This record gives sequence, C-alpha cells and structure tokens, in this order.
Amino acid sequence: MNNRDARIEELLDKQEIREVIYRVARGTDRRDADLMRAGYHPDAIDDHGFFRLTPSEFAEWMATRIGHSQHFFGQINIEVKGNVAYSEAYAHGNIVFDASETMPARDLFHGLRYLDRFEKRNDGPWLIAYRKVIYDFGYYVLASAKMVAPETAEWGRLDRDDPSYHMEDFPSTKIPWKKIMPPGWLD
Repeated sequence: MNNRDARIEELLDKQEIREVIYRVARGTDRRDADLMRAGYHPDAIDDHGFFRLTPSEFAEWMATRIGHSQHFFGQINIEVKGNVAYSEAYAHGNIVFDASETMPARDLFHGLRYLDRFEKRNDGPWLIAYRKVIYDFGYYVLASAKMVAPETAEWGRLDRDDPSYHMEDFPSTKIPWKKIMPPGWLD
C-alpha cells in the first residue's frame, strides 16, 4: 500500500470510529438498547466511574435509571495503531431527572470526555473494547417549569417511535409553516 492509500485507509478508519461514537450516543439518548450495544464488542466494559458495566448491562441501566438526555460533541481525537485505536471525544451532556422522594426535578449539565479503546477484530468493524468516562465539570440546575410549546410541536421520545427513526416518511414538499401554527403563537 502506498502512502496515499495508507492515509486514505486511516481517514476511513477514523470516520468509522466517529460514527460508532455518535451511534452509541444516539442509542443512549433514544434508549435504543440495540443501537447502544452495536457500538461495543460483546465483552467490552463501559466504565463511568460510578459503574463498570458490559454493553448489555449499560443499555439496561440507561433505560431504567434516567430521563431524557442529549450529547453534544466537540473535537474527537483519534489515533489508529494497526487493529487498535484510541479516541478522546469531548462532549457536553444534559440529563433530565424527574423529581423523586429525596430530590427535586433537575437537569444535570456536564462536560465530559469519552476515552475509548477501539479494536478491529477478525477484519470486522471498529467497535469499542473499553470506554472510560472522564468528568471535567458538572452542575445541577433545578427545574422550575417545563417548556411551553404549541400543540403542533412534537416532543422527542425515548424509543423507536422518535421522529428521527422515521425521517424517510417525511414529505418531500414544503409545508407552509404559518398554516400549522396556532392562532396568535407568533404575534
């Protein structure tokens, strides 16, 4: 393989790794256990510091322990070394917690980094073999009230009924936006 081909191969490897990072985050935010697990080798470990779980255990934990969440990624540094790669993905995350018997409703805003060891086993895809989460900062904001939106607004869902899973069903023509807004909403 010449130098140009090797550089192209490395770029393709890095893009595949980025897509895995994004896919796992999307699966986490949508509580899609299959999508979460698909980014890891079956024997992988996800180490968040307060837990160290297998991909299946992590998917189950996410589905049952927290409310809505969103990941926003910044730079992702990737170093490929043969069939092993290391990535550092900077992210901001929000997690909404409903009120409990001991805590009020709150939003956790935190800056974190995902330090991943990726492996490409038996000519298969790049998948996470080990993930360690590093927290750089974080704080809670008490939820005083939920956002008010018109009846025509659509809220995200924590399952495969979320609109992002059905974008191929979106109309191919533009819908005049003013016709769907409730009277007085933009006044």
